[in-house]
Amino acid sequence: MAREIIKYAPIRVDGIEAKGLDDNYNLLVDRTPKMNYLSRSTPELILKMIYERSDGKLKDIYGKILEKF
Repeated sequence: MAREIIKYAPIRVDGIEAKGLDDNYNLLVDRTPKMNYLSRSTPELILKMIYERSDGKLKDIYGKILEKF
């Protein structure tokens, strides 16, 4: 969303990012903002977390989506 907002408003964007997943598939996030840094979203990590916490048909669906990354 920040990428769109900065097109129209002269604001500074500070970003935080996820570094990976822990053994329980929780996002590891560096919560210290980086000044003037537009961080990327982490859809693959979030999908992996959802995949690992799912079962049955949903797990199959998320698995197929992850194959595309």
